[in-house]
Amino acid sequence: MDESIKEFVHSINKDANKLNNNIITRTSALQNIPINNIYTKPSAPQPSNQNTTSVAAVSPVAPDTYQQQDFKKIESLINNLQSLEKKIDRFFKLIEKRVVNNSKEISIRIKLKETDESTDSKQE
Repeated sequence: MDESIKEFVHSINKDANKLNNNIITRTSALQNIPINNIYTKPSAPQPSNQNTTSVAAVSPVAPDTYQQQDFKKIESLINNLQSLEKKIDRFFKLIEKRVVNNSKEISIRIKLKETDESTDSKQE
């Protein structure tokens, strides 16, 4: 695979990892997977010895604070999605450019082959 495509896919994976970390909270069943380990086959999940019946204490927060936090998270999510969209657009433009170049090259080769065939038949 082309090195630039590998780097692009890796950057998309990094962005997706950031988005997922902002959206989903960690639990005992859902553990964090470092971005460097996503390219290896997953091993069997390790059973945790933690007591799952315990409940974390939640401190009361004013509704305005929730709205501000939610707004900041949504704003961050939108910015990350826009960045990801730009990267995907660049990726598709790269693919389109390669397809156009390949089609031009193929048409040139076909024309060259046709001219070679026509000159061979005239010489005989």
